[in-house]
Amino acid sequence: RIAAMLVFGQEFAKACSVSQDVSASSFMAVEELTGSSDDDVRSTAIWCLGKMCSRDNVRDLGISQQVVDGTYKILAEALKDQHEWCVRYAIESLQELGETRCRNAIENFADETDSDIYKSLCNMALSRFNVE
Repeated sequence: RIAAMLVFGQEFAKACSVSQDVSASSFMAVEELTGSSDDDVRSTAIWCLGKMCSRDNVRDLGISQQVVDGTYKILAEALKDQHEWCVRYAIESLQELGETRCRNAIENFADETDSDIYKSLCNMALSRFNVE
């Protein structure tokens, strides 16, 4: 599952061009895996959502606002996860999504966390908002 999500996240645009139905059902499967009890599966699904709903994919593939809203909700919630990689990938994925509310969620998380590592990751993600 993890390997499949890694490939699918990187190649989501190609999958959409082949079959909208397959890509939609696969997207829903990845979304469902963000609730997995397996930390590795859950963190990889969070990473995958960020790749699938990147700014470029949202624009180029016409991903609906409803899907973007659902993805944002999952990623913002993942900032509260107890597993380090879930939080790391949530920060990265929110930056990939790139909306103002994502920036705000990252800023709020950076203000609230005691972790220097998370603060550093947040600062890196926030610096990319200005560049891209």
